[in-house]
Amino acid sequence: MLSTEVSLASKTAARYLGGYSASKFAVAAYSQALRLELGPQGLHVLLVCSGPILGRSRYDQLSAGLPEQAKLPAPSAKLAKIDLAWLARKIVKSCERRRPEIVVPNRARWLFAAMQLSPRLGDWLLSRNT
Repeated sequence: MLSTEVSLASKTAARYLGGYSASKFAVAAYSQALRLELGPQGLHVLLVCSGPILGRSRYDQLSAGLPEQAKLPAPSAKLAKIDLAWLARKIVKSCERRRPEIVVPNRARWLFAAMQLSPRLGDWLLSRNT
């Protein structure tokens, strides 16, 4: 089993965080490639796309000198922080069920679906919610 943890930024980009999102897009793509290449050999790959996790402070360190909007972990800027123990249990359950991906919180899935169907709508929703 292989579990890769990235942020919701692996699914969408937001203002001021393009480089961060680009690095997360790459991890998500690599996880998918591993799933396709190694899945037939029995290796399970799980991509974990989570919003902000309670207790993390890396954004404070990495965002020094940026505009205030950039200091929020977009696109999850208006999301409650996720309890790490709860997320760990969800990851274990997802591995046991061999799910390919976790997106937390679930409501973020709707934003990502809207972005795929209509990039203009997705941009509008993202601008409004971050």
